[in-house]
Amino acid sequence: MTPRVVAIAGGKGGVGKSLVAANVGIFLATLGKKVILVDAAFGTPNLHIFAGVPRPSRTLSEALAAGGPTLAELAVATHVPGVRLVGGVYDPAWIANPGPAQVAVLAEQLRSLPADWIVVDLAPGTASATLDLFLEADIGLLVGVPDPTSIELMHRSVRAAFLHRLARRGLGHLANGLETQPHEGGMPGALDIYLKAVADQAPEIDELREAILGFSPHLVINSARSKSDMELGRAVAAAARRRLGTPIRYLGHLEYDEAVWASTRRRRPLLIE
Repeated sequence: MTPRVVAIAGGKGGVGKSLVAANVGIFLATLGKKVILVDAAFGTPNLHIFAGVPRPSRTLSEALAAGGPTLAELAVATHVPGVRLVGGVYDPAWIANPGPAQVAVLAEQLRSLPADWIVVDLAPGTASATLDLFLEADIGLLVGVPDPTSIELMHRSVRAAFLHRLARRGLGHLANGLETQPHEGGMPGALDIYLKAVADQAPEIDELREAILGFSPHLVINSARSKSDMELGRAVAAAARRRLGTPIRYLGHLEYDEAVWASTRRRRPLLIE
């Protein structure tokens, strides 16, 4: 059976992607599922810390070398029954931005892993490799914190992911000629592109509509401290629908807790700690 893939991303580092990735995997394992965690945060891998294991000596870069081992062979056991981990890449000469061919190999191997669920921890930002893996997943999950920079960069990531989705479908030209505000990162949203396509009577309007309706990332707000923080996610999702035309699905929030810091320092998974 082909596993389900969850890709966890964020507009910036330090928002808790790895924390969420590790504990989503551990929670699924408690339900009797076989889970493999994959650290695809190229250049900034730390998923092993949140999974409670030492840094793996072998990483997913080996699986992309000619004649190299498969991802399944690189997966190491964790202290949680049913959870294994594929370590991330530290080689700065390789990780800046893996090429499309390498990403395609990685995406194909993810689907062949012997597990029920694959949880992929992605790098922050909007590098092409990160966007490709996010779009390849069955579930794309964005993690943000109640901070203006995090929310702004999260919106920018949503725009970038949608534009990447259009480019992969051969529809990238529909975004040409659209002007945006500087704070929007020079990237139009789905709604802007759709309205322009309607005005231009573009022949690809049906394909564009399908691309928009099929793009619905999920959102979690981490480190919520106040009632306004807890309500932020719904406001962000509503703004995304209104301003971007993107139906972000808000899943909920995680309250700020000193136990997170303590569990990380002890190198024990939060759900186990």
